[in-house]
Amino acid sequence: MRPLPLAALLLPLLSCAAPAAQNYRGTLSGCGDPTAVLTIEAGRAAFAVNEGVLVLRGTSNPDTTFTATLNTAAQGKPPFVLKAEGKAANGVAQVTYITPRCTAHGSLLAF
Repeated sequence: MRPLPLAALLLPLLSCAAPAAQNYRGTLSGCGDPTAVLTIEAGRAAFAVNEGVLVLRGTSNPDTTFTATLNTAAQGKPPFVLKAEGKAANGVAQVTYITPRCTAHGSLLAF
């Protein structure tokens, strides 16, 4: 029995590989003008502002829209939901960041 060439073994792995992560960063207008980062990868999205202490996690769609949320309320307290949503295309992510106290908008650039 002849051994399979290395390419024959790797080809199935390459065809199943997820596309590379798309990373964006920039400054939003509103809510104190926070700096923000966004990562979109294989149907998932992660968004953070100001050093990334709180990371909002969510989903991305084939149409390049995304949404991510995080409820920061203590147990037994009313919800305090942070939300990021928008659309990424052509190296730019248009983002709206919503908190119960304010809303920020902006364009994040791919890096």
